[in-house]
Amino acid sequence: TNSLFSAMKKHLFLFLTLLLSFAACTRDTDIDAAVIDIDEPTVNPSYKYAFIYFSVKVLSQYSRDLTSESLSVKILYTANSDFEDGTVMSVTAPSDASGMFVAILEDLDDATRYYYKVVVFNNVSSAEYGTYEFSTLSTTSPTLGDVSVSQIGYNHALFTGACTDNGGTDITEYGFCWGLSANPTVEACLGSVAFSSGSSSTSFSHTPDNLTGGTTYHVRAFARNSKHIGYSSDRVFVTVSYSNP
Repeated sequence: TNSLFSAMKKHLFLFLTLLLSFAACTRDTDIDAAVIDIDEPTVNPSYKYAFIYFSVKVLSQYSRDLTSESLSVKILYTANSDFEDGTVMSVTAPSDASGMFVAILEDLDDATRYYYKVVVFNNVSSAEYGTYEFSTLSTTSPTLGDVSVSQIGYNHALFTGACTDNGGTDITEYGFCWGLSANPTVEACLGSVAFSSGSSSTSFSHTPDNLTGGTTYHVRAFARNSKHIGYSSDRVFVTVSYSNP
């Protein structure tokens, strides 16, 4: 009888041990209990946004429920190295066998250093990995092509120009300025015209009709973005002189 009771106790102990092991394998696991490998992220920054590429792998785990596919991954980023007022950005999960995650950070400030971490979540906890940094590009002055002047008359001429590079951010205003001295500016000229609609990358034109006959003029095209104003080279032309028949 004693030997039978001992055998039953041994089998019960084995059964309970297996049951507890099974429960431990199937419960959600704290991420800190697993080893997560994150490759060094690759960053492609621009003036107002940045693309961040990286992969996340589970190297060891204590739960069959903890896999790369079961994790939720986000980016925590901020312009403060102490991560105050950080913004959490969702990450696009891998769509192919490469396992590459992609984060698109938008509405950034130009010429600014940003700091970011990779944050991994599951149903139980979260963990932060790495402290990385990148800098957005600096916005520059827009670039414009040479102004074309045609259909020159006694008191008018047709100006045509185009913006070939916006300097890294959207153009807010563009047009022409003209005067009697070389290199007129919007602030120092005889006349100017500005447009805020349409496209500055295609050619834009204007015909002033208040010029003086037989006069040498200088004209430049300009374009303004959120930070800078750019000008074309100086173009010189002479209006037609009026003569009595």
